[in-house]
Amino acid sequence: MAAHGLNKLDNAIGKPLIHARRFVLGLGRANDAFGHGITELVFDGALLVVRPGPNEDYLVIEDGPVSPSDLDMSYWSEVSLVSEFYWWPRGQLEHVDVFAVDSEDVALVFEFSSGEAFSIVLCDGDVAIGRRLELFVSDPNHVRPEFRARIPGAPAE
Repeated sequence: MAAHGLNKLDNAIGKPLIHARRFVLGLGRANDAFGHGITELVFDGALLVVRPGPNEDYLVIEDGPVSPSDLDMSYWSEVSLVSEFYWWPRGQLEHVDVFAVDSEDVALVFEFSSGEAFSIVLCDGDVAIGRRLELFVSDPNHVRPEFRARIPGAPAE
């Protein structure tokens, strides 16, 4: 199934990333800030949340913010990637590449005008952040996803 809410990414194209925070399951025990969790991205004029779908087999993009009241905070930890890890891709978001395994959208690669990029990848049923698609490369048990689409699409000729 295609990621739900891909059209919401259009609102972030051409805009800088202002803030990023994650809600991480098991932080410090079995996970780190970039590992399995829910990702909230704040662009100038767009607030997006990327999380796994109901069966944890495709990505869902929603309008944000994440409400901590929806999560049992005894298991989840809130992490600011910008202030705690100085993680902040510079420039404006140029495009987002969508990757799929079979018909399931499992990875988004965000490319910025500065040349920096990051990926949000559905891996083992949870969403993690990485550089492009190295989360799939490092695990021989995962099928490497195939390029499916670019947002925004190529301009009409």
